Amino acid sequence: MKWLFFLLIIMLALISGTIAIARQQPLPQVVTRLNLTECQLPCWSGIVPGTTRIEDISPQLTTRFNDSTGYTLDDGQASPMKSLLIRDNRTLYSITVDTYAVSTTTEIQYLWLYFVAPQKGEHLRVGDIVNLLGAPDLVSLQRGPDAVMLLYAQQRVVIYVESRDCGILYPDQPVIVFQLQTDRPLASEHELLKWHGFARCYDDP
Repeated sequence: MKWLFFLLIIMLALISGTIAIARQQPLPQVVTRLNLTECQLPCWSGIVPGTTRIEDISPQLTTRFNDSTGYTLDDGQASPMKSLLIRDNRTLYSITVDTYAVSTTTEIQYLWLYFVAPQKGEHLRVGDIVNLLGAPDLVSLQRGPDAVMLLYAQQRVVIYVESRDCGILYPDQPVIVFQLQTDRPLASEHELLKWHGFARCYDDP
């Protein structure tokens, strides 16, 4: 029986070591390149829905994304939606930043991030989001255009993923839109579903 006891001790040590190593794994480069950990969500690059005014977005982003830091920033209109394009001159990643506010002097209500990777396989993936934020609180299906939405209530984040057959999700699927908002996402106009993990159909009757 002693050998069973020692075997159990060895197995527990191996499991503990595996968990510790997993926790020490660095975040994927795409997550750090896109500044998803620079400040606590729903903040992104110093912009917070419900706090940041639309007229303050350009000055805020210009201090972070400029020629000296290796970026090109193209500014757009600011009434009532503001759109900016950020290009990383080194990695060729680009980020389109869209925001919405009732007027140019009020706080933004929504912030949408669209990421474009220079090469296939370098995109932001659903698996990256789940590793970063954990399992979503709810899943919702959007119709026209079809998309699967992952809802994170505490972080006030909605992730849009292109819908495949039966609304199935895989870790390597690219994220279409990363949305931050003022209120907790409820998506009441869509059906709300529990998270069942990957390789499961969310569109089953």
